[in-house]
Amino acid sequence: MRGTLTRRLRRHLSARLPVELLVSVSALWHGETAAQRRVACWVHGAGCRLPQRTPPAGQDTPGASTADHPVGRFSAVETLADALGLVVDALEAEGVPHWVLEAATARRGVVVVLGDDAARARAALAGHLTDRRVHVCRVTGGRPGGKAVPAGAVAADRSLASASVLRVFESIEVDGQRLAGAELGCDLEVWRVLPADQEVPGSDGYRHAGGTALAPRGNRWTTHLTVEQRRPVRAEAFGRQVTTCAGLLRPHLFDVRFPVDVVYTWVDGSDPVWQERRAAFLGERPDPVNPLAANPGRYTCHDELRYSLRSLEMYAGWVRNVYLVTDGQVPEWLATDHPRLCVVDHREIFAPDALDALPTFNSHAIESRLHHIDGLAEHFLYLNDDVFFGRAVAPELFFLGSGQTRFVLSPNTIDLAPAGDPLDPPVVSAAKNNRALVEETFGATITQKLKHVAHPQRRSVLLELESRFPEAFARTSRSHLRDRRDVSVPSALAHYYGFATGRAVPGGLAYRYCDVAARRTPLTLQRLLRHRDADVFCLNETASRDPDAVAELVQPFLDAYFPLPSSFETRPVPVPGPPRPT
Repeated sequence: MRGTLTRRLRRHLSARLPVELLVSVSALWHGETAAQRRVACWVHGAGCRLPQRTPPAGQDTPGASTADHPVGRFSAVETLADALGLVVDALEAEGVPHWVLEAATARRGVVVVLGDDAARARAALAGHLTDRRVHVCRVTGGRPGGKAVPAGAVAADRSLASASVLRVFESIEVDGQRLAGAELGCDLEVWRVLPADQEVPGSDGYRHAGGTALAPRGNRWTTHLTVEQRRPVRAEAFGRQVTTCAGLLRPHLFDVRFPVDVVYTWVDGSDPVWQERRAAFLGERPDPVNPLAANPGRYTCHDELRYSLRSLEMYAGWVRNVYLVTDGQVPEWLATDHPRLCVVDHREIFAPDALDALPTFNSHAIESRLHHIDGLAEHFLYLNDDVFFGRAVAPELFFLGSGQTRFVLSPNTIDLAPAGDPLDPPVVSAAKNNRALVEETFGATITQKLKHVAHPQRRSVLLELESRFPEAFARTSRSHLRDRRDVSVPSALAHYYGFATGRAVPGGLAYRYCDVAARRTPLTLQRLLRHRDADVFCLNETASRDPDAVAELVQPFLDAYFPLPSSFETRPVPVPGPPRPT
């Protein structure tokens, strides 16, 4: 009853109080004001790894904290690998028998010890993980819980002595913002060993013989290992040799083991040369243009690409190459010599059969030509620059190991009116045109829109689509501005066509959509920064608004969420190599 009244009161106040006041009260309640952060850093800073941001030449970095070993970049994939390395190195140094159970790309590492070795394992962690940034907590019900203690004190902590699963992790913060904690740690599992003279029934129909080791929780490999199955072997995981058991750490059929690229489309709407070209083109059009097709807010640049690339490197470090599709524009901060980056001009993907479509100011047209990028992998993610990865994501979130793509349906439906209404927003017109093609081809309809996320694609599906619907593709690619006859290829039509032909399936991810012009946007951004619980989020500008006001709102949020420069930015740091193999 009290909870219901509290929620009603919060909704009542939220609807009536100024958003700025709500943001300030919420920050104070959660200890997020500048003064509270300074106190927290002073009290807890000794227990955190604080990556040092690299300031521009000649400038200091206000608020950036230094530690014993500051770093200039952050990668969830590397943090997971490092956590596994901490545990393995400690156990190997003390000769504690163990084996690695899990170590796939972007998956949490799991290291197993037997019950008789549990105390030695905790002592090894305490003796070797003396860095004050490393902590240990227990895992219950699949979630870290209870008090996290410094790893150096784990052997003496009585509350952890009975835990069958411990998580070892580093606390990583920058400017008071937590980038990593227990969610990117490595688990140490203690498996119970049956006495030699005992035999017990298993839940899977087995009768476990004496000496069998039983897992304390489920995993994707096995519930138990007999004495014979515990024969240690060496294998490679995260670029290093580890001890495991025969049959574990094999390539799994469900793992994504093929390369995945990323394609961005980007335009700098503040470029005066581009603005003149667009204005001249609009002045030559005899027919009226849908206001939403020519909305300047659609082209406004708030440096989103810089932060989206940061999010990619931070949370999806398994990506192979990045292709940036532009209209002859290159951000001044972009490291164009990066070995995994390729800037693609519109002329490259519209040649040789569609050069008459240029210049184009229609994202639908550009998207209809992405599969013509030279060297692009069969599997890739397509992103607009207003889409960001919000936390560590695995490739299996977007693809199946079989190669199928996973698309994310929206609860919003396509209205039942036929296509062709000039008053329909261009995105709605495209959805209706997609529906007409699907109905005509497969004799069944579609009803839902799709979320504005990172769209997984198969190049072969796009090529087949263009071959099957040449008129729709040609018409869309030659629409210089968004037109009511367009189709939206990678963001919608390819997903439905892939499903109908057995190459795509519905998926799901934690998603947040934010219209930067909405009244509650400051609260939405505050909550997103606080919890970092979205796999993918989008900051969309659907209507024109004062660019300075948008920048004042969005820029501090992006800088706090993604505070460290990526290797795609020009700065004097080493360029990382390809993702480490599993």
